Amino acid sequence: MPQNKWTINSSTSSDLIGCHIKQTATGYDFTSPNNTVLASTTSTTLPFSFTDFDFADWTWTVTVSSLSNPASGSWSNNKSSITAEEGTWSAGATIDTDADEEAAAAGS
Repeated sequence: MPQNKWTINSSTSSDLIGCHIKQTATGYDFTSPNNTVLASTTSTTLPFSFTDFDFADWTWTVTVSSLSNPASGSWSNNKSSITAEEGTWSAGATIDTDADEEAAAAGS
């Protein structure tokens, strides 16, 4: 069954642009632009936060406050050379199909 995927396309930190929030069978994954899973949560009640994860040389906390289109939330990180930074993000939604479903559709 296809799952929802939101791609961060606006953020006060350019490091998060292109990252994804992907719906899973048990919750949500936060992935890098190349779809590497950085953090997961089993929470499905808004708002929810992903466990802290390392990305782009910082440790991040990403919170989801809305999954409507556009989805939105906040972030914070800890960069060693400065005090913790904070900001917001928003993302557009798409339907994510897996390779098997795409192959089956192409063969029809």
